[in-house]
Amino acid sequence: MCLLIAKLANSNWIPSKEEQTNAWNSNPHGFGAAWINRKGELVYQKTLRQKDVAGVIRSIPKASPCLLHWRLATHGEKTVENCHPFPCFGGNWIGAHNGVLSRQVCIDDKTDSESFLMTLEGDSPDVEDIEQRVDVLGYGKFAFLSNEGEIRIANEDEGSWRIDGEVWQSNAGLDSVPWYEAYPRGFGFGLRQTAVSLVCDYCHTHAPLWQVGSDLMCKNCK
Repeated sequence: MCLLIAKLANSNWIPSKEEQTNAWNSNPHGFGAAWINRKGELVYQKTLRQKDVAGVIRSIPKASPCLLHWRLATHGEKTVENCHPFPCFGGNWIGAHNGVLSRQVCIDDKTDSESFLMTLEGDSPDVEDIEQRVDVLGYGKFAFLSNEGEIRIANEDEGSWRIDGEVWQSNAGLDSVPWYEAYPRGFGFGLRQTAVSLVCDYCHTHAPLWQVGSDLMCKNCK
């Protein structure tokens, strides 16, 4: 379901190497980031290679607001172009999505998220309107960064503040790892058998599981 991070200006937080690895292992179909560079310009960068992620993050000025996005593909090919974030509102803003808009009509081979952003009118994100539209089309959260460094988040309360007033996250993807990576291969059963022999602590279904703290969760509950 992807992982979306929004970091406000003047926060020195960056995800650790372990957190970056956790995020990629759960969302391995690309990474993108947007920030304000030292010239005061809104810029972004995308990659399909895990080894590039740390370098992109290091290139972001520490005090700059930014969006970080790890993709788990649902609509659209697994290409650099389909990695979030996407310019919108005439290029004065850039947006990224965590969720699925299953009823969104996709344009060409674009993702549901970018296709949705292309339908928005005006010169800036209207969070209330976007939340209502998302509720009709599917589910999820959007975060936006402007060329002046402003961040707006739609369905903010469906995520959480990793650091109050500084870093918002769409889910616990920085902390969770796939179940088969949380334990050695020799634990209990074989790899395939282990993944289906246990049940989600929340919905009690048999499914591949992820570990979040001391809990075991299926992908949907995670």
